[in-house]
Amino acid sequence: TAGDGGTATAGDGGTATAGDGGTATAGDGGTVIIAWWDDKTERMRKAIGYIGEDGMEAGKKYNLKDAKFVEVK
Repeated sequence: TAGDGGTATAGDGGTATAGDGGTATAGDGGTVIIAWWDDKTERMRKAIGYIGEDGMEAGKKYNLKDAKFVEVK
């Protein structure tokens, strides 16, 4: 788990959780969770991605752009 702007990393089957503006990486079968601020509702939200789904790959670093996961290169 990492705070705002931090980097979280988890191994196979683990969960990496990062705060607003953060990045996260997980291994095979893992889960990536990144918080983001929703201006419309004025509250924090969490995006959840599953390694192996929607093009997300193990060992790659992700952050959010428009509340969607994008790989950080």
